[in-house]
Amino acid sequence: MASDVYEIIKIGNDTARRILSRELRKAMGLYYLLWGTYPVVIAALFTASYQFDVLSEALQYRVFSIPMGLMVVMAAIAVYTSLSFRIFSMAYRVSRSPISRQHRGPWPLWTAVYYALVTAALYLAFARPGGEPFKALEYAAAATLAVLIVSANTAHFRSGLVRARRYDYLANAALLALLPLSMAYYVSGYLFSLIWIYAGVRSLLEVIGDE
Repeated sequence: MASDVYEIIKIGNDTARRILSRELRKAMGLYYLLWGTYPVVIAALFTASYQFDVLSEALQYRVFSIPMGLMVVMAAIAVYTSLSFRIFSMAYRVSRSPISRQHRGPWPLWTAVYYALVTAALYLAFARPGGEPFKALEYAAAATLAVLIVSANTAHFRSGLVRARRYDYLANAALLALLPLSMAYYVSGYLFSLIWIYAGVRSLLEVIGDE
């Protein structure tokens, strides 16, 4: 009798883990796709401003000394962040679930990468002709933000419900490398979009394949 109860509980836990795993992987796929479109949306907006004088003047208009273009970018970030929270509304509950297996993630690796990126950013900012401290701070801030986001992303793998795939490593490595570089090279944003959209599609295909 006891063995039958144990078997029923085990089957129930396994089923719940599969459901949570699919939902979390689907959320990650939507997350990759969402932010993969961000550089393209911003680039399209400012490209359109070059084509239409009215839009260009509107983006240059200042509200409380703040350019409208900057306000539009910040508003877009707020919308994307809000959508990200909605996508991962269940992520916190998953991480607190008794059936998830918390384990140590590659925190030392990301920390080492963080210091390497910041050091390289500061060097590039000061070593190149015309390098300025303010530009160095921009690189350092971008590198710090990238590491914080990647560290948050690894929390999904620490739950033990989803395994990190090659495209997950690719997406996070692209974020670490390309976000700081986007401060100087716009093409970095397009590369980021391609990689994250690819990771999003692969994540959703994995979910479809498991159904």
